[in-house]
Amino acid sequence: MSFITELLAWPLGYIMWFCYKLIDNYGLTLILFTLITKIIMFPLSIKVQKNSIAMVKINPQLNEIRMRYSGDKDKIADEQLKIYKKEGYNPLWGIIPTLIQLPIIFGLIDVIYKPMKHLLHIDTESINQLVGTACKIKGVDTLGNSAQLTVINMLKDPSYASLFKNALAGQFTNIDDVMMQLQNFKTTFL
Repeated sequence: MSFITELLAWPLGYIMWFCYKLIDNYGLTLILFTLITKIIMFPLSIKVQKNSIAMVKINPQLNEIRMRYSGDKDKIADEQLKIYKKEGYNPLWGIIPTLIQLPIIFGLIDVIYKPMKHLLHIDTESINQLVGTACKIKGVDTLGNSAQLTVINMLKDPSYASLFKNALAGQFTNIDDVMMQLQNFKTTFL
């Protein structure tokens, strides 16, 4: 499941990264990303709405068929298919948006919970060291799903920032660059 989530999150991460570069604010980036996905999904939404209107239009005919052939399920199904073809209605169009939105949601969850990876493009080793250090500082085994967000918020506190710097000194060379990038990451909406 992790591989699939990563595969889905990769393109979404780059879209979010692009939005973040435009706005430089995590909260507003999420709003812009939502608008972009709605615009991309708009043609599909139009098709679904047209399909729903067709269903409303043919519903009286379907009710008439059910009344006329009551008890004969095969005849009812055959007649319904004829009406569906005649009117251009496809019953599957009702679930297609959900099938498309689910992967977007799974990928988006990964992107939201891992901004260091997807928006700041920090390497995995550095992220693991930062999360491990945050766990040691807090005295816990794990920080849960929002570990990266927790690290970012901890680094905004000067007392934690110095603890991170001391704990990670000599472990990797770009600690100052990474810490500066994380401290400048804006997680507020305004």
